Amino acid sequence: MGHDMHGGGRLSDWCVRLASNVSPQLQDDAGRCKWAQKEKPVKHCGLVTVGCNTVKYTSPVFAGLSFGGTYSFSNDTNFANNRQYSVGASYVNGGFLLAAAYLQANNPSSTAIGAINNGGDQNFLASRLRVFGAGMTYTFADATVALSYTNTDVANPVSSVYVGSITPAGGVASNLRFQNFEVNGKYQVSPAFYVGAMYTYTRATLSEPTGKLHPNYQTVGLMGDYNLSKRTDVYLQGAYQHVGGDTTGSVLDVAYVPGADGVSSGGNQFVVRAGIRHKF
Repeated sequence: MGHDMHGGGRLSDWCVRLASNVSPQLQDDAGRCKWAQKEKPVKHCGLVTVGCNTVKYTSPVFAGLSFGGTYSFSNDTNFANNRQYSVGASYVNGGFLLAAAYLQANNPSSTAIGAINNGGDQNFLASRLRVFGAGMTYTFADATVALSYTNTDVANPVSSVYVGSITPAGGVASNLRFQNFEVNGKYQVSPAFYVGAMYTYTRATLSEPTGKLHPNYQTVGLMGDYNLSKRTDVYLQGAYQHVGGDTTGSVLDVAYVPGADGVSSGGNQFVVRAGIRHKF
């Protein structure tokens, strides 16, 4: 359903991403990027993937402003069990873009037929997931610079599909929060070649019976991409992450660049990826 004046809606399967509004501020290119915050697979490449019975609305553009939202039904007698909803908005004016979005999932993946598939699409196994993100970009000539902030709040976290159990040494955690501050840039060297760089500082807060712990993560990344043709390009990426701050006695103490074979054995991890892509 759609209308030029009133916008459009749809009832079907949707892949819900906080990045639908915030991603223009981030250097995640074509799904290839390994640059990430600690909860990256919560980050901008995709928070959670929702399944059936999702309603989505996207507004028309009003003087550069657009907005939208989604609601995913639980398909459960407990109406709030495994449901998801999100809202977002963006504003574009010439080379300037400003965007923000919010997503909440209640008991994600707690059922097989609710909003979020229980085969791992939940990212975190927890009682509630809340994510807010905002960012801005400015493009001038061949360069683009961007700033972004994301806040991920996980209630009663148990595990992550990417790194396994996150239970701290002090006992069961009641809450896990990540705050990410990112700056990145992109420069179009030629019509066929661009380079990009980013830096992210992540401050985590783990609430456990003995108090609150604050590990932190610093991630830097570099990337180059060259178009061999209109449909084929080659790229080279490098990402490095360092872990500091408090020790939790859990997997949060080691580095992990998403896309790596596994977590690091310590507080540092460096990953390089080279690839070729062909669009069909």
